[in-house]
Amino acid sequence: MPQSQFSKIFFPTNLETNGPDWILEPFLARISGGVTFLVSIVASIFTPDAEKDRKGYPPLRSNLFLQCWIRRMRDLVYTSMISVPGEFVTFQDRKLVNDGNGGWACDYTGKQITCVDMGSFNYLGFASNDGQISDEVINSMHTFGLTACSTRSEFGEFPVHIELEKLVAKFLGVEDAIVCGSGFATNALNIPAIMDENTLVFSDAKNHSSVIMGLRLSKAVVRVFRHNGRNVRQ
Repeated sequence: MPQSQFSKIFFPTNLETNGPDWILEPFLARISGGVTFLVSIVASIFTPDAEKDRKGYPPLRSNLFLQCWIRRMRDLVYTSMISVPGEFVTFQDRKLVNDGNGGWACDYTGKQITCVDMGSFNYLGFASNDGQISDEVINSMHTFGLTACSTRSEFGEFPVHIELEKLVAKFLGVEDAIVCGSGFATNALNIPAIMDENTLVFSDAKNHSSVIMGLRLSKAVVRVFRHNGRNVRQ
């Protein structure tokens, strides 16, 4: 691989990433994962004897990745959430119980824990299970069904789609508008469809990675400006 291409992949410029001169996040992710793994290995030294040699199971000490990584990751992602992903989320509390095999089983305590939700995609509050938004969704289901069963270019276009696009165009003061379903591909795939290397784009430094991906695929000329600021990076 040519040196210039290698440098471009691992050390992209501001114009390509909307960020710093080098990619910091992947390195930090690997460092934090490695630290977690090393701490898990140290913790395995103090593993209860019942867990070291469980009858009917292969010895987990022969596979540190399974013992020190997979089990702890499962314990994290298997947490039971019993609420909608709003500003706050509610979890069921649980604890490890001594089942004679080193406490591998979990038991719910009956306690509920409410936490601040810092990682939900529920940007506009559409996940609520009561109120005006929920009522409108139910009415739409009764009117149009659960799904369009096709793309808009075939049989999946309803009058509400056209009505929404006209409303958006009127709100923005433009001739027309196109409404797309929300998701990563909305930006990553639609931006290259309407932009090319002859397009100049001024991009917010805090834009979502889907926007950055779309701009890269479009090969457009990108100039990044500071979020809530006026400076444009050359």
